[in-house]
Amino acid sequence: MRIKLIHNRRNSDGSAAVELRVYISRSDYFYTSTGVIIDAHQWDDKKKEVIKHSRANALNFQIRQLINKVHTYERTMIGQGDPLTGEALKQHLKGKGPSAYFNDFMREQLDADRQKLSLRYYQYQVYIVDRLDKFKRIRMNDLTLEVIHQYHNYLLGFMQEVSTIKSHKAVRKYALRAVRYGLMLKNPYIHFKIPSPKSRRIHLTHDELDGLRRYAGIERLEKVRDLFLFQCLTGLAYVDMQSLTIKDIYRYQEKHYIKKYRQKTDKEPQMIPLLNEALDIITKYRGNTLLFPRISNQNMNGYLQEIATICQIDKKLTTHVGRHTFAVLMLEKGLPLETISHILGHASTQQTSVYARMVVSKIYNDMERLKINKL
Repeated sequence: MRIKLIHNRRNSDGSAAVELRVYISRSDYFYTSTGVIIDAHQWDDKKKEVIKHSRANALNFQIRQLINKVHTYERTMIGQGDPLTGEALKQHLKGKGPSAYFNDFMREQLDADRQKLSLRYYQYQVYIVDRLDKFKRIRMNDLTLEVIHQYHNYLLGFMQEVSTIKSHKAVRKYALRAVRYGLMLKNPYIHFKIPSPKSRRIHLTHDELDGLRRYAGIERLEKVRDLFLFQCLTGLAYVDMQSLTIKDIYRYQEKHYIKKYRQKTDKEPQMIPLLNEALDIITKYRGNTLLFPRISNQNMNGYLQEIATICQIDKKLTTHVGRHTFAVLMLEKGLPLETISHILGHASTQQTSVYARMVVSKIYNDMERLKINKL
């Protein structure tokens, strides 16, 4: 690493800041101000120091302090065996340098991302970092494949393997960022396979939905049934349905739509066409602020299972089944995958394609419609 003091970028009044030009390598260098601003005649370019200034000694000391800070950081990184990069050094000089521990880096970066994340997602990510702290404090470049396996075994001590996916994905995300910033030598997840979800996606058939529609009896169960049917008709997640207000309903060319940001992603609004049956459910329950009565997800899932037993539906009903049902039945109706992906609020059609693999009847109908008997 090489450091050079320069005083040549003049302001309109002839003064200029004394700057450090720091070279890490030919392609990695940057400028940073020392905070000292003086006139041209107050700088000795040969001796690289302030002259003819009432505070010359103090200003020269300020410059030397910054140079010492750069060299101290360089020695620290070399001593730790961590790579030295211009970006990392620049952040360090601004007082924002990442900690020597990956846990702290992950927390700092998560806070930096806060504005781009929904509250619910952010809180869960914070929980993941807290859990990583309980596992162990990990120094940069000590996050190795062996440590990841240890972390995985630690998680398996209190959760199923499929539940470890979110924790691993969060750690991997910030590990890759540390690699990009030059704070970590290599991606520790390159040889670790994160478990894939093996859970079966349950959905209802048209006949099973009709069975729910015919149910009449206990008022609280009818209410839950209606909310579940609304999910089946719109694909809305439980949390988004519960926060739905009249302001989220729009009219376009004689049709009604829901336009709403998903709480999970909060990136792009969903545009969901409202079928007549869905509009009838809104009319039935519409409140002054929220469209639907409040009910906890846990209670709703419990009541749904009660209804399933009464209606002789041999499936475990949850609020998420309504979302799956919408996707599968719309595919069967011939709605394009891209449209369903947007309605569900998926980031890409790859997330939605899992439903296409479930629709055997659609494959059969498409072949019949196109009269494909041979190639």
